[in-house]
Amino acid sequence: MTIFAATSAHATEAGREAERDAAAALDRHDPELARDYLDRLPAARAKVLGRLWGAVWREPLEAVSGRHANPGGRDVTVVLADGGRLVGPGASAEPFGPYPAGLAVRWHRPDGEVRVLDHPVDLLAAVRPPGRDGRDGQSRRLPAELAGSVANLALALVAGQRRRAGAAPFRVGPADTGQPDPLADAEQAVVEGHPLHPCCRTRTGMSVEDLLDCAPEWAPVVSLPVLAVRRDRYSGRGDLTGLLCAEHPGLAAVARTALPDPSRYALLPVHPWQLRRVLLARYCEALAAGELAVLPAVGIDTRPLMSLRTLAPVYPAGPATAGGPPPACHLKTAVDVQMTSAVRTVSAAAVHNGPVLSALMAEISRREGGWGGRFALLGEPASGCYVDPAHGPSASLAALARVPAARHVRPGEVAVPAAALPARAPTGDVPLVAEALRAAGTGAPAWLDAYCRLVLPPLLTLLTRWGVALEAHGQNTLVVLRGGWPVRVLYRDLGGVRVSPRRLARHGLTPTLRGDLPAEHPDLLRDKLTASLVSTQLAELVTVLAAWSGTGRTALWDVVATACRDAWADLAGEPNAAGDRRALSGDSVPVKAMLCMRLSAEQTADRWVRLPNPLAGAR
Repeated sequence: MTIFAATSAHATEAGREAERDAAAALDRHDPELARDYLDRLPAARAKVLGRLWGAVWREPLEAVSGRHANPGGRDVTVVLADGGRLVGPGASAEPFGPYPAGLAVRWHRPDGEVRVLDHPVDLLAAVRPPGRDGRDGQSRRLPAELAGSVANLALALVAGQRRRAGAAPFRVGPADTGQPDPLADAEQAVVEGHPLHPCCRTRTGMSVEDLLDCAPEWAPVVSLPVLAVRRDRYSGRGDLTGLLCAEHPGLAAVARTALPDPSRYALLPVHPWQLRRVLLARYCEALAAGELAVLPAVGIDTRPLMSLRTLAPVYPAGPATAGGPPPACHLKTAVDVQMTSAVRTVSAAAVHNGPVLSALMAEISRREGGWGGRFALLGEPASGCYVDPAHGPSASLAALARVPAARHVRPGEVAVPAAALPARAPTGDVPLVAEALRAAGTGAPAWLDAYCRLVLPPLLTLLTRWGVALEAHGQNTLVVLRGGWPVRVLYRDLGGVRVSPRRLARHGLTPTLRGDLPAEHPDLLRDKLTASLVSTQLAELVTVLAAWSGTGRTALWDVVATACRDAWADLAGEPNAAGDRRALSGDSVPVKAMLCMRLSAEQTADRWVRLPNPLAGAR
């Protein structure tokens, strides 16, 4: 039997090349930054490897024939169809498990050789034998995506360390109105990306220099160019041009000077990366013909949020500043960059659906009494895109305006995305939720109970009464804190929502929605909400609260279950309540099979794996 370590020196070429290229680029930019990056590479490899190991442990892969826990409970074994075995830490195979530096998986090959795999590209090779490229289509790029994720994550970890060392204090108590945007500070503290996806930090198409310029973890101010689109080549809903001119008064003056007839043009914000890498090359004929024009010497100063392509216009003081204009809308732009599984453009369906679904949700909120002021949707009032005469609406030149969270934040409050709660606070080494508990002067069960009683009633009511299933994972769900206590929940991003026309029609609502948002099968609705809310957002929050506070997970899930029961009690008379409740509290809950999706020809089509439901056995 031969045993050797497949460390970075033995990792596949895809892994070596991505890490080497990033180090060389950083060395040209800043040798000290390059050294910090190399120091963070082992941690980044472990974090990506851990996410991949978890996917291999739980997802239905063709190369896997069985799984079992080893005696003693520390390790688990994945049995491969070729007779080999993968053995690794059981804790790291669990969702949101610990991924310590030095994490490795042992590969017992059929020939008796044992390899120690500490790089995700090598683990992928063990479960995806050579010769598959012709059959799995785009997944042939997956090794490079994993390698890029490691390199990008290492760089992001450097950014997080540097920001914690020199960042201005971020408070989860009263908001500091001297900060440009406390929400952006919290979002930019989330440096590790998706908590479960093996490609958690994939940003295919972006160079190291691009990341330093516009990735949120580096806290840059990004100047957002504005595109003029001739109106016969423009499609949109709402008045995006009027909104931009009202919130950024200089735009109208520049348009009057730069355009021969401003009334013939609509305005569209474009990401500067998209302008450099896509617009100038792909749409040169439209630029030459005057269908498109870049407004000269104008840009909207913004801060990138967690998704990178959604940006918050900078305002000089906090949202509670008296007498000033309200904070400007956030701007969701298109970038032809693959992040996790998808290229982050803005589809024609999203351009249509955003304002339509926002109006629908406003009407539902009105009928629900404004949710008692405890829940609000951050609507998308206006959208637009360029219409290519040969190919129709362009997903690469499109944008949405979104109401900012700051309009729902009162003096003494601060809004943070739920995904930031488990992340390290912008200053210090404790998770942000730990700072919230300290500020509130309470324990984990009481804080979690307060949070669940804000988030569960509206989300379950929207599903059961109205047939609207929100994709309520941590990036889309924001919590407003006052003195550390949760006092309000906000929801954003309507692209992943699913809507039952039949349930809505019972209330006289018949919106025209496009794409895959209309979904009549109850399981599609239930899985969308349950996978995002229970399996992702609440599961991660319970995990970090248990680890930090010492309160057992079972006790914390009991808190969630009690809040669920109380929310369902208010919905007992609804026709769909019994079925929806069984789905949420049944024996299993869905989790996205993200590795299977990447290995599939239809990479953005949802696929699920069922895991034991922590709410099923709760008291």
